[in-house]
Amino acid sequence: MGVKIGCRDATPPAEHGIQVDLLVKAGVDRDQAYVDHRVSGGQARRPGLDDAINAARAGDVLCVTMPH
Repeated sequence: MGVKIGCRDATPPAEHGIQVDLLVKAGVDRDQAYVDHRVSGGQARRPGLDDAINAARAGDVLCVTMPH
């Protein structure tokens, strides 16, 4: 069985810890939680998401959170 890999949006920065904690609650190992820092939704390049996708292997689950 695969692992859970998490990615989260970084806006607003005050929610970083909250969103990572939500990923951990969903079963994502903290070391597998990737973050995009100060990236707006209109930007095509999302390094944290790119890293999460590159870390994923067949059978893994990609969990994505968004700020409230």
